[in-house]
Amino acid sequence: MRRLATLGYYERALPRRGRVAASWPAGASITACDVQSDEGHATLSALLQATYEATLDCPALAGLRTPQETLEGHLATHAVDPDLWTMVWLEGRPAAVSMCAPLPGTDAAELVYFGVARWARGRGIGPALLQHSIGRLEHRGVCSLHLACDEANAPALHLYHNAGFHRTMRRIAFIHALR
Repeated sequence: MRRLATLGYYERALPRRGRVAASWPAGASITACDVQSDEGHATLSALLQATYEATLDCPALAGLRTPQETLEGHLATHAVDPDLWTMVWLEGRPAAVSMCAPLPGTDAAELVYFGVARWARGRGIGPALLQHSIGRLEHRGVCSLHLACDEANAPALHLYHNAGFHRTMRRIAFIHALR
């Protein structure tokens, strides 16, 4: 087993104040993730791979699974709700993705994946997508949102801190390849 990362676990309450509209950069549009068609799978798999380019979030995971295996893992372990799985398109290209899933038996949800393609970083997509995702959950009556983040990922931690998340726990994650 080798050390993967120190993960911080974060939480944010979702008060019932009404949604604040996300402020999207010029040329951005959003769609629900298409997980039904082969084309949708291919697009989402390619976007997941693009978000791992030069990632600071558990970079040791990059290349351990194919993009298709990564997507299949998310599909197998999380409730797929097109209203809570969102892709951002910028200049006609898939640029970012947010996947949220309700936590069974609670009024909470988890941000199970959030990533911006390397070429699209620094253009305001991350804050807008996070606000959009929070708004969708508030609309559903979700009371809190949880996530885990590599504590070496300073840009993501800055994004989450600015969005009102606070750390609730810290763990050291290890990995062991089975192949």
